Amino acid sequence: MKKLLYVDLPFINERGGDKNRSKFIWDSLQKQFDCSLLLIKDHHYLTKPFPKMPDGTHQLVTAKGSPSQAEAVFHYSEKQIEKFRNVLIENDFDYIFFRFTSHMELMREVSRCCPKVKVVVDVDMLFSRIANLSWEKSPSLRNRYYFLQRLKLNRFESKLFKKPYLFLFSNIVERDFVVEQYGKGLSIDNYQILPNTVKNIEIPPRKSKETSILFFGTLNSTANTDAIVHLSEDIYQHLEEYLEEKDIYINLVGKGPLDSMNVYNKKRMNLIGPVDDINQSIVDADVIILPIRIASGTRTRILEAGILGKPIVTTTIGAEGFDFSSEEIIIKDDPKEFALEVIRLLKDSKAADELGENLKNRCLEDYTWESVGEKLAKKMLETDMKQNNCRYKVGIVTNRFYPEVGGAETNIYFQAKELAERGHDVTVFCPKRIERPARELYDGINVRRMFDFFNKPVTYPNIKAGTICPELFFEILFGKHDVLMMFPAYNYNNLLAFIAGKISGKPMILCSFDYLDYATIIKEQGFIAEDQLTKKPPRFHHKFFMQNMDFIYAIANKEIELYRNYNDSVGYSPVPILLKEYEVEVENPRSKYGVGSEFVFLSLGRICNIKGQDLALKAFVSVAKELSDAKLVYVGRNDYEPEFLQDMKQIIEENGLEDRIIFTGMVEREEVLGWLRNADIHVIPVRFMNSGAVVVESWISGIPVIQSDVVDPNLVQERVNGYLFKSEDVDELSEKMKLAYSERSKLKEMAKVGERLVRERYTYEYLSELYETTFSAIVKNKKDV
Repeated sequence: MKKLLYVDLPFINERGGDKNRSKFIWDSLQKQFDCSLLLIKDHHYLTKPFPKMPDGTHQLVTAKGSPSQAEAVFHYSEKQIEKFRNVLIENDFDYIFFRFTSHMELMREVSRCCPKVKVVVDVDMLFSRIANLSWEKSPSLRNRYYFLQRLKLNRFESKLFKKPYLFLFSNIVERDFVVEQYGKGLSIDNYQILPNTVKNIEIPPRKSKETSILFFGTLNSTANTDAIVHLSEDIYQHLEEYLEEKDIYINLVGKGPLDSMNVYNKKRMNLIGPVDDINQSIVDADVIILPIRIASGTRTRILEAGILGKPIVTTTIGAEGFDFSSEEIIIKDDPKEFALEVIRLLKDSKAADELGENLKNRCLEDYTWESVGEKLAKKMLETDMKQNNCRYKVGIVTNRFYPEVGGAETNIYFQAKELAERGHDVTVFCPKRIERPARELYDGINVRRMFDFFNKPVTYPNIKAGTICPELFFEILFGKHDVLMMFPAYNYNNLLAFIAGKISGKPMILCSFDYLDYATIIKEQGFIAEDQLTKKPPRFHHKFFMQNMDFIYAIANKEIELYRNYNDSVGYSPVPILLKEYEVEVENPRSKYGVGSEFVFLSLGRICNIKGQDLALKAFVSVAKELSDAKLVYVGRNDYEPEFLQDMKQIIEENGLEDRIIFTGMVEREEVLGWLRNADIHVIPVRFMNSGAVVVESWISGIPVIQSDVVDPNLVQERVNGYLFKSEDVDELSEKMKLAYSERSKLKEMAKVGERLVRERYTYEYLSELYETTFSAIVKNKKDV
């Protein structure tokens, strides 16, 4: 059974049409999925107690948003976002179901943290439309609140509805409006109808013998307040004479009546307010009236009255989203015609009963929890199947490709290989840098190596960083590719491919490993500044390149935020590992260096300032006497920054720790794996790091980590799968080393927690499934535009 997290405001044991829809959705999902519940504590609970929650329920608290943010959109503190992130990481959810669009910040975190998870959004009510109708009803300076909210909500919804989520609408009018206004970038499959529902209940006997008319709902809502004004000022005058003659009252029932409503009360309008049993109030009425002029969310009141067999008179807006016939419901927008229909039903009880019975039968057939609930899971699962059953012709553009050796090259090779093994037709375009054929089939991948215009005189191997291959433009322009992927950053060849792809209308994905050349920056200035990414704005052509990608993947949260300044379609791409590499038996390297059963702090990577090995050394020196049987082992080349290494060795000599600190120098990959499996914990004291791939390698090898908090993204949960310390804080690092040493019996279990995360979200299979979901979305988008 697939796992699902349901996110909503409190609804259990709560009243209201919106709460009824929540109850229906929650009830239906629990029958089809392994469900967890997350409830949101918003500003309404500042003045009233938060309802009691079922055991195991997660909870988040909203914070005050910025003035530029619409009030209907929830904002969260970083602490609450971190709490939500931990819920996602600790659970392997297949779906996150959000009730209302207000939760966009959380949706964004799902896309960033767990991009493979399917996001479903129950739109319920289109906030911008409510604000717009409220403004258009009375466009004045006094009513400017709705105008400003409309502007904010239009901006918000224009971003939200372009996301590759499954959006569920309660009525077709709002669905079609969204598709027309915002949905030109997505398939119609992303916008589905989930109609309002009603629970089939036993009809209670009528208690009141008095003839009456009923208006019910949350009385202080914008739509209902306006409806009461419309009733009292426009409709009542056409009813008054008949009501007086027959001694009939209009009862206004519901929670939240406003004091100001007294001014709307006419002699025959009776403001009752909240009641214990709304169904009894409906049964006791002869006619239900809903003179709605402003779009009002769920509109379940029609169903609540309909299932009880009551005749209803409403407006076009009031019945919006339903396709009831004139034999099932009366729809009149003109105030006089509205009133005359009410009077007709009061006079002709047989016609009223027939109308109510027809509506009841229609509700039972199409709008009960049972009839609609079965369709909900079906919509979600069918969307998945449509996305996952397609195979595509994929063009990959990269600056280097295997068998050229390097971390990026190897990563791209395994990505291409996995896509090919999954049935996609993959072609890799790259500059010719080595003596290999211009065209070859390699491990199921079509490789096209092209002449580099900058390689003059022609020399191989061609190790220049900058290359440009003019023929790439024509390969892309005339190629029959379904989708293009561009690795690993903005460069001349990717710009050529982008122009050709743009002209030929091909969907394009940028897979960014590094937005900037961090290695060069470090060499030039010795560090990465806090504002490094934003210090120098991109040039026009680079900005245009980012803005016009159909999707962008990045491996670090800071870069994701940067790309989102230019493109809303940005997601997190995990840097995966090849699981089988860690399943091969390797030799334990301890004995080679005279290490026995001592506690080993491992520090893996070339010795240099940016890697921060000096910080680990200083921390170890401060705890060496307490941790008498511990050793610190540096694995990696040590000729990169000779002066840095010499300073470290001087510290070692001054403290007499030559026999407890080991430098292996450059070693074979097999020995690296041996240390990862046989150390006790991995210390990662970096001053800067994108992706954190070494953290993932540690967990899959069976050891936890002590990690600097600059690793981006941070996957470490304190004392769950490792330990965190503030970057360059030697004192805190030394404390975490002591803590890890004292908790040595727990370290293997911590590593297992991390390993589960790796196996779930850091494999090439997972990444390929992620790509396939994106392929499906953007290919359909292009076809639909």
